[in-house]
Amino acid sequence: MDQLLSDLQNHLQNSPFWAQILVLATSTFVSEDLTTICSGVLVSKDVLSPLTAMLGCFIGIVIGDGGLYLIGLLFGLSALRIPLLSRLLPPDKIAQAQSWFENNGLAIVFISRFLPGTRLPTYFAAGMLRSKAKYFMVAATLASAVWVPMLVGVSWYFGEKMQRFEHQLGGNNWVLMALGVLVLFWFIRTLNKMGSYRARRLFLSRFRRFIRWEFWPITVVYLPLVPYFLWLALRHRSLSAPLYVNPGIGYSGIIGESKHEILDGFTDQREFICNSLFLQPEADTLMRLANLKQWFETRNINFPFILKPDMGQRGSGVGHIENWDQAEAFLKECPIPLVAQEYSPGPFEFGVFYSRAPGEEQGTIWGITGKEFPKVVGDGETNLETLILRHPQGLGRLHIFLKRFQSRLKDVLGYGERLTLVQTGNHCQGTIFLDKTYLVTRDLEKRIDAISQSLPGFHIGRFDLRASDLEAFRRGEAFKIIELNGATGEPAHMYDPRHSLYFAYRQIMKQWAFIWRVGAENQRKAKEKYRFWVLFKQLGRYRAQARYHQEPR
Repeated sequence: MDQLLSDLQNHLQNSPFWAQILVLATSTFVSEDLTTICSGVLVSKDVLSPLTAMLGCFIGIVIGDGGLYLIGLLFGLSALRIPLLSRLLPPDKIAQAQSWFENNGLAIVFISRFLPGTRLPTYFAAGMLRSKAKYFMVAATLASAVWVPMLVGVSWYFGEKMQRFEHQLGGNNWVLMALGVLVLFWFIRTLNKMGSYRARRLFLSRFRRFIRWEFWPITVVYLPLVPYFLWLALRHRSLSAPLYVNPGIGYSGIIGESKHEILDGFTDQREFICNSLFLQPEADTLMRLANLKQWFETRNINFPFILKPDMGQRGSGVGHIENWDQAEAFLKECPIPLVAQEYSPGPFEFGVFYSRAPGEEQGTIWGITGKEFPKVVGDGETNLETLILRHPQGLGRLHIFLKRFQSRLKDVLGYGERLTLVQTGNHCQGTIFLDKTYLVTRDLEKRIDAISQSLPGFHIGRFDLRASDLEAFRRGEAFKIIELNGATGEPAHMYDPRHSLYFAYRQIMKQWAFIWRVGAENQRKAKEKYRFWVLFKQLGRYRAQARYHQEPR
């Protein structure tokens, strides 16, 4: 390989001046930036002269710019029927470039050379709008005359540094040089992209997800606690003890529990439970739709309502349904057991983490999670994409919101118009979790305990509920329970951005110490015995259904 590259280097080095220019100019049609970077590196290796490198790249780039202008001039939007051009020139980018060009004239031609994602659509739009070719070429040529020497110079300097490093290692390492070129190409492209407000905000959002533990994957958060879980298993002489902590819930709510069976299990305090309907997977779409409509009539349900998998985890697959067309589409796409649930319109949503050991007269609320749903407010001028990018609490969540509203990003919200970016109270779907434990009162704790004791065999878990009035909620009134999460329902108030990872680990360790202690106690009394390996069977069932889960809407 080294011999082949050395031969190519010698061939290029010994080629006539015009041939070197031709090779470089033609290569820019494949990738302008990569060709220019490679030219600078070849200058550092004395394969090309600085003049040849700059002139060859300059000529190729100017010809390419003029060719793109000419395509726009001669063919207009019809040129986008060609698959390659349609991928390089998305219609929304063309429309945006047209607006920029009409507002800024030929100045935008010069500026777009240095802005990522704007160069091709701007030059195409300039031709499509039939701007004067000579002025366009002057602006494009001036931009290239600045861009090419700058990029060749940086690459030349980089190439000399790489050669010194190669000599220290001994020999002429082309593989190392190629990797260096690719790194430089990536770095320059990334740096170039930082000229875009959108790219900067997305970068900051990704960086926030990297440094803030609340956004880390659940496996990363829990992995350091595995030794602690093994110690609990040894201490209580059982791996399967957690499967017994909530005998009244399938597999104690570790995984694969049925939401509708849990809600149906409450024998008292039914006025605090949301109306729901279980939809069998065996029935066809029309039959399930008919069952939904009958439920609407008999229970006096109104739009919107919620559809979600009966076996769900962390908010996956939750649908906010606003009409029958949406309901039918959801049922077609999810031929799995589903739960339909009335939508509780209360402005407050909470997660209430509760536990009661066997034999205790009254249980305890450990913490309350307040769920904040990010919103944007229109000003009559700014499109939805920009409003999302500007959201002060969006960092760490921008990719979720942009994907969810990708078909509406160019819409302009009217002055004062509000749009809620999240409909379901799940942290992984963009909801902000805040520690509201200070809301606990004696009356609220009594109410939650009375509801909990009406579900036989329930000892620890988290209630997700909505409340219409904050003070009434604190009195233990005017709220509706959406669902109950069993043993693996986290004390979600730990996700408050003000809390540290240390605080979260204290809460998790406290939770699982209770689960293993009570589970081991219940296991000794249980008639039906579980094997630890049943968890893998339940995990397989969940994964089989999870492929039908939709993006929450």
